Amino acid sequence: MNEQNNKVLLIEPDPDIAEEYRSLLSSWGLGADRAANHLQGLSRMEDGTFDVVLVSMEPGGIEGSEFCKLVRRREKTRNKAYTGLVLLGENRHLDAIVNRCSGADDFLIKPFLQAEMKWRVLNCCDKVVKLRQLRDYLHRTPEDNRFGTNRLHLFLKQIVKRTIRISSRLSILLIDLKGFELAEIGYGPVTLLNLEEYVLDHLCRFLRSDDQVGRLGKGRYCVLAADLQLSGLQRLKDRMEGELSNSLSREYGYLDIELGLHGLTVTLDFDFSSDLETPVAALVEWLLNWADGQREVEGLNPVVLTTDGLCLS
Repeated sequence: MNEQNNKVLLIEPDPDIAEEYRSLLSSWGLGADRAANHLQGLSRMEDGTFDVVLVSMEPGGIEGSEFCKLVRRREKTRNKAYTGLVLLGENRHLDAIVNRCSGADDFLIKPFLQAEMKWRVLNCCDKVVKLRQLRDYLHRTPEDNRFGTNRLHLFLKQIVKRTIRISSRLSILLIDLKGFELAEIGYGPVTLLNLEEYVLDHLCRFLRSDDQVGRLGKGRYCVLAADLQLSGLQRLKDRMEGELSNSLSREYGYLDIELGLHGLTVTLDFDFSSDLETPVAALVEWLLNWADGQREVEGLNPVVLTTDGLCLS
C-alpha cells in the first residue's frame, strides 16, 4: 500500500487533540485535514474525497454513530465512493459503538497507543483501496475496455507499462473484416456502423479484465493483451475464429464479409528507465499503417519492439 496517496479527515472538537492527531497522521505519510464537528465534516466530504474519517464520539451537532449512519446512507443513495470510518471514543461510549450498528469499520477507545492507532488507520486505508477496486471492477462495462485511434497511444502505453511491471510479453490480435468497404458501398454506412458495434460487443466477450479492444480503421480492429504468450494468443485466435465467424455468418451473412485474424506477440527490448514515448509511438505508427493497408502480416508472429520499431524475432 502506498500510504502517501491516502487522505484522512479528522473530526475532533478539541483543537489541541486534533493537532496532536494530525501531526501523527502526517508523520505516517497520510494527508490530514480537520473538521471541528460532524456537520462540518459532512460538508468537507461533499467538497472532496477522503479515504478514512476519524470520527469523534463527542456530539458536534450530531453524535459519532449517527454521523457514520449518514455517511453510509449517502454512499448508498448518491452512489458515492466508499469511505473508511474509525470511531474515536472513551469507555463510556463503548456500548453505543458496539450496539448501534453505525456502519463504522473500526474504533479506538482512549487511551490508546500510537502504534495501535497507526495499525488501525493504515489497515482501514488498505481495506478502502481494495473495496474501491472491487467496486470499480463490478461496475465496469465493455465500453471501459474500448479505445479509438485518438486513445490508441494512451492505451498502448498502459499495456507496455503493465508488461514491464510483470516482466512478460504483450500480444496484439489484429482483426480484419475483409470486404468491409464494398459492403459499405452496397448497404450504406448505417448498416456498417451497426456491424462494427456488433463486432466490438462480441470481441469484448473474449477479453480478460485488463485486455482492451479498439477500432484502428474501417473494418480493422485490434485486441491489446498484456501477459499473453504466443500459445495464449493462438488459443484466443482459435476461439474467436470459430465463435465470431459463426455469429457474423448468422447475423450479417448477406454482407459477404470474411473474417481475417492475425497477431503479434511482442518482446520489449529497450531501456525501461528511459522515456517510453518513442517505442510506443513506433508501435502506434505500425498499427495505423496496418489499418491503412500499408503493412501486411499473416498468421501469428513473434516480434521485438525497440526504439526503432517492430522487428521480426
